[in-house]
Amino acid sequence: MTAARTAAAPPRLELRGLTLRFGGLKALDGVDLQVAEGEICAIIGPNGAGKTSLFNTITGIYEPSAGAVLVDGDDVRQPARQADVAGWLGVGLFGAMAAILVASDVDAMWAATVKSLPPDRWRLDVALQGLGAHLAKRSLFDHAMTGALAFVLCGLGARAIWLRGRCTPQTVALRGVARTFQNIRLFSQLSVRDNVLVAMDRRLRGAAGIGAIGRLRVAAGDAALPGVGVALIALLAGLQATHPPAVGPAPLLAAVALGALALVGIAWVLRILGLGALTAAARDAEAEARREADALLARVGLGERADDRATALPYGDQRRLEIARALATRPKLLLLDEPAAGMNASDIERLKVLIAEIRASGVTVLLIEHHMSLVMAIADRVAVLVHGRGVATGTPAEVRADPAVIAAYLGDEGAQP
Repeated sequence: MTAARTAAAPPRLELRGLTLRFGGLKALDGVDLQVAEGEICAIIGPNGAGKTSLFNTITGIYEPSAGAVLVDGDDVRQPARQADVAGWLGVGLFGAMAAILVASDVDAMWAATVKSLPPDRWRLDVALQGLGAHLAKRSLFDHAMTGALAFVLCGLGARAIWLRGRCTPQTVALRGVARTFQNIRLFSQLSVRDNVLVAMDRRLRGAAGIGAIGRLRVAAGDAALPGVGVALIALLAGLQATHPPAVGPAPLLAAVALGALALVGIAWVLRILGLGALTAAARDAEAEARREADALLARVGLGERADDRATALPYGDQRRLEIARALATRPKLLLLDEPAAGMNASDIERLKVLIAEIRASGVTVLLIEHHMSLVMAIADRVAVLVHGRGVATGTPAEVRADPAVIAAYLGDEGAQP
């Protein structure tokens, strides 16, 4: 990358005033940090400084109380789309209709719809007419006010729920951010290879390339699901119109339920076929994924243990397996939470080489680490957190000589000359 391009490109990761509160406790207090593309940046600080909380906030596990997380200049939070707005409006409309019905006299509504005819002569069209006549007894203004209030409340409620879920680990991972955990989180019952393959799931779904015909089948499957409700009403009305009154509604409802189940089954079969899960292309994609997983395992030194159960690995190897699984997502930013924890000296040396190789492959690395020898050997820059605040940022040599850092680790006496 040229110097001009480096100067023009936004940071790979940028934190702007990131704040996280748990009630009255402020875990993060206005943290600002920039990590350039291709950089290894280490975050250090005493226990309880907020380092893991920072990682959890970056990756969408925690919702920040204030501030923003940007990757390549873009907010990691999911932007509002037309489909999202349509969903808020749909929830509001449904809530308005439900509120109008609930605000009516239930006993009178029941009498107008269900009891308007004897059981042997009950018809859906007559029940709907009775419902319309019952609703018409209230003024249009009353209906409008009730519906408008419910529309606003339900629509805003749906939007509030969306806002709480717009930044999730899934949306952050799709932006090219992967991480490991301070406490190892492997799928204990799966093999070493399968732990890596799990991370490729989202990429494998579209790997086969379903083509125009496949997209048509997927669309047909998707359309069949919401169409079930419409089909139920149409089928019930048709059966009521063609069957003698003595049949009654119960057998017809059973027939409608069976028809709905058949429609749902057909819809899902169409969708599975449309996704190409059973095609030769999908099998080829899975075979390629297995080869990639084996290459990643060989890269971290676990190639000979691909078929072992994950929990059969020594602690240090489990750490490396987590890194291989994170790399399987093909990230552009890798967050490592205390990757050297529990490792012996030889394992730490291998880890040092591995992190350097990861950076050489074009992946930016942000790590939390307590092993200062590892930090000082591989980090381009070091950021120090104390009580949720950033107190120093610079090269390892600069940070090591900073009085505020010395005070944080050794107390105020340690900062004195």
